[in-house]
Amino acid sequence: MAQVTFVYYAAARAAASGVKEESFEAGTIAGAQAQSVARHGSEMERLFGLCSFLVAGRAADPQEFSALLGGDVRVDVLPPFAGG
Repeated sequence: MAQVTFVYYAAARAAASGVKEESFEAGTIAGAQAQSVARHGSEMERLFGLCSFLVAGRAADPQEFSALLGGDVRVDVLPPFAGG
């Protein structure tokens, strides 16, 4: 298992009750997302469907999130802001 650390911005942080970042033990980013949704509810699930993501500093496609992780990773969760 790897440690997946989500860093939440804007509306994602609000959905996480103001938490800036949190970590989950998971084999995939998708598994960590499921844990975040279980903790924070349907608004987080909705936002994950709208967000852009940076994984280890690079833009990532959520289709990659089911791949097994080889180590710990930071995921920046960037909801659309300023209408975009």
